[in-house]
Amino acid sequence: MSAIPTFSNPCLAPFVTPGSPNIYLAGVSDTVDGRLEVYSVNIGNIAAPTATLQVTNLNTLKWKNSAPKHCSNYPGDTNTLTTAALHVQQFGPYYSVDSNVRSTGVVENPTGFEGVAWVSPKNYAIVGHAGPIGFVAALTNSTAPLTNTSLPTNSLWAGLRLNGTDGLTGTMK
Repeated sequence: MSAIPTFSNPCLAPFVTPGSPNIYLAGVSDTVDGRLEVYSVNIGNIAAPTATLQVTNLNTLKWKNSAPKHCSNYPGDTNTLTTAALHVQQFGPYYSVDSNVRSTGVVENPTGFEGVAWVSPKNYAIVGHAGPIGFVAALTNSTAPLTNTSLPTNSLWAGLRLNGTDGLTGTMK
């Protein structure tokens, strides 16, 4: 356990375990380019919180410390393999990547939608959950046809379905 680390663009999310005094803190290292770090932070004693490193993921092509982040979990997920799974979304004007971080310490390969970027965490909202699925409404950079469809959106706003059991199967409409 250690002091709370600092990041240029961090995000926080609650543990899904009821009564847990912990929260997740995720960010990309300001000293090691491309290294995502996820900590559990015990705030049971708010005057002296402690951080424990849970997992790191090094991917210099995907994770950027200059890019804003958004963290959320899948509160309806009761699968023991994904309980307390953390979803990390990174934003940018021309690229966006995301990954699920498992409570087992596994970080899924960061992925994104080709040619579509989520612009800002200020225009990104978790609007619902059903089991291991999260539903998002977000502002994008494009009205071009979306992945797996030939229909243009005619809007910069899009809906996204996040999959807590397999991040590679997220879809956008």
